[in-house]
Amino acid sequence: TPTLTTTVDLPVGGDVRLGIYNAAGELVRRLSGQSLPPGQRQALPSLAWDGANELGQPVASGMYRLVLTTPSGKAQIGIARIR
Repeated sequence: TPTLTTTVDLPVGGDVRLGIYNAAGELVRRLSGQSLPPGQRQALPSLAWDGANELGQPVASGMYRLVLTTPSGKAQIGIARIR
């Protein structure tokens, strides 16, 4: 299972969420949700997505978006799920 390690710069502290979304914009799986204080280069825990949805069922092959949401905005990247 591929893993992801990332850091965030937070000018304002607050809730930080990381999730996988499908092409329709629906949340497929929430990977992380935590409250962080303000600061630079804060490490989020290593995350792994096993290709399953919130119910543990495998999702179809296709393009998904990994979305990081912080109090100051969102960042996203495209990822491919290939079975």
